[in-house]
Amino acid sequence: MLQYNRVNRKFEAKFRPKIKKALDGVVSSLIDDLRNRGIRLAESELSQTILNQQLQKPLLEMYREVGLYHGKQTNRRLKQEAGQKALGQNEQWMADIIRILRETLLEYATFGVSQTLRDHLLLVLSDGIKNELTVDELVKILQKDTFTKMQAERIVRTEVGRAANTGVAVASESFGFVMVKEWFAFRDQRTRGRKPKDKKDHFHMDGQVVDFVDDFRDPRSGERIAYPLAPSGSAAMVINCRCTWAATPKRDANGRLIRKNMGTYKIKG
Repeated sequence: MLQYNRVNRKFEAKFRPKIKKALDGVVSSLIDDLRNRGIRLAESELSQTILNQQLQKPLLEMYREVGLYHGKQTNRRLKQEAGQKALGQNEQWMADIIRILRETLLEYATFGVSQTLRDHLLLVLSDGIKNELTVDELVKILQKDTFTKMQAERIVRTEVGRAANTGVAVASESFGFVMVKEWFAFRDQRTRGRKPKDKKDHFHMDGQVVDFVDDFRDPRSGERIAYPLAPSGSAAMVINCRCTWAATPKRDANGRLIRKNMGTYKIKG
């Protein structure tokens, strides 16, 4: 667990500036619109923005690097537990990880982040209009705004963990034996569930073991999720989550591994 978090902190440090630069690009474009077209037209243009295309490139780069790293680590560990040689992954296996990460995460994250930033900037403009601020006054507010820094911090923390755990899922699915999976919470004072007012309880999910194809269950809210930070999880369940998980081969009464039906053994996202 400590090694997992240590590696992910390095990934966060690497991609945080790239994510912030993409977010700052949206603010810079808005400032240009304010200066060239005025407040009303800039507000109208911003309100129609759906996706921040600049954000897709660093997110995809992050998903590839983080997902592949943790997928390879999981593949190596599972083969060792099964007594198999830890051979290198073929190109198709790695292509599958990239494809699934892109399909399940890229549009999901880009859309959500774009909407959050757009709504914040629209609120800034709305307040400016209400208070009859000039363009120059609005520009100064936007230039001093720390929202993109906070958002970049939240994005890398959540999305690095999401890519890591999805990489684990893809690698585990490719393993040819029946498995169980276990939830590992990062237990400290900030862990969900330590406080009575917390809506979710990751603290007491720590150590929860279920069959690989089944969902983990939050004991407080009842929410079910395939793995920590899975794309299907609610915002309260996944944002800033630091939990991880692992799949372990299941054995029969004689201690032998149990082969699975590859066509039906799929984890839910």
